Amino acid sequence: MADTFPNGYANRLVRFDELRERHEPKMHPEYARRIFACIESADGLVGIGGGWRSAATQAANHAKAPNTFAPPGSSFHESQHWASGLDAYAAVDTVGRHGRHDQAWNWMRDHAGEFGLCTFWNVNGEPWHVQFVDLPKGARSWKQAGCPDPPTFTLTSSGASPADASGTGGTASPYGPYPWNDAKPVLRNGWHGDLVRYVQLVIDRAAGGHIEVDGVFGPQTEGRVKDVQFVAQLAPTGVIDWNGTWQFVDQLAGHTRHAAPPPNAVVEDVDHGWYWVQRGDSPWRVAARVWGAGERHVELDPTDPPAPGFAAADHRIRLPGVAGHATVVVAGDDRRTLIERLAPGRDWTVLRQRFLDLNGGEHRTLLPGDVVFLDVGV
Repeated sequence: MADTFPNGYANRLVRFDELRERHEPKMHPEYARRIFACIESADGLVGIGGGWRSAATQAANHAKAPNTFAPPGSSFHESQHWASGLDAYAAVDTVGRHGRHDQAWNWMRDHAGEFGLCTFWNVNGEPWHVQFVDLPKGARSWKQAGCPDPPTFTLTSSGASPADASGTGGTASPYGPYPWNDAKPVLRNGWHGDLVRYVQLVIDRAAGGHIEVDGVFGPQTEGRVKDVQFVAQLAPTGVIDWNGTWQFVDQLAGHTRHAAPPPNAVVEDVDHGWYWVQRGDSPWRVAARVWGAGERHVELDPTDPPAPGFAAADHRIRLPGVAGHATVVVAGDDRRTLIERLAPGRDWTVLRQRFLDLNGGEHRTLLPGDVVFLDVGV
């Protein structure tokens, strides 16, 4: 391990414990665990230029450069209030040793995913900006999702091999921790980095794709992904998503997701189901989504509970007369395990959209303790 690491924008070098002392106190602890493990792995090349910002600083920066800095309140550089009750920030801008910023950002682009982090190469052209990979990228979307805390991410430096993390025992996967990461983002043409390299390695080694493993998702990779999707009898979109493609890639890498319910998972039959309110909802829109008939909105008036009703997102309201099955999200759940628990014997991919419609949509993060619902008429 290197003796010193860059800190600030003036090429100052400090000891690792000094770097942590400067930036960690206001960090979300899971973010601190990931980012410092990542920086340590870079062996002195990568450091932190800037981390926490006050709301006043964020506002001043936005006023000067609105195309570069997010409006106040919408940046993870500011302290945000998390569902766990923490007030903490969760974003840093990285710098390179002795001004080797491009080299440091390229390293982060290619390795941040190993630590449950992502850079903004593919979001808005800020390769220095680093956030959680498994939460919404904007603070506004994150707040609409209920301000969730991230799950614990298994780090390769933590002593647990990917196989240990999967609960199967045995030796570590030659593909690293990626097959066991259930929070991988959707990848498509234009992405770069370690996750792309993982997919290319799987295609090259396990699918006979004869692909260049360069970490660049270009036309060749898109074509090979379509070939894999054809073999897996999936829609050949060329996009790696959770509609079956990530599951198939991970299976080729040696990790099969089992639909067995987590411990203490219980399914309850209910006569009146639940609906998670989404941003922009109205009684008419919800009735159209639930019953396919907006004019049935009168059945939702008044809502139960009446407050905040449709004025805010990410809370439950009752669906009068809509019978079905409900269960509580527990640690280890994902959409597939929940759908297959609620509708055993059914093809979960067919029910996926209905589940999303009733339980907060595509971008809502399900947290342990949440009640989710699926009606019997799907």
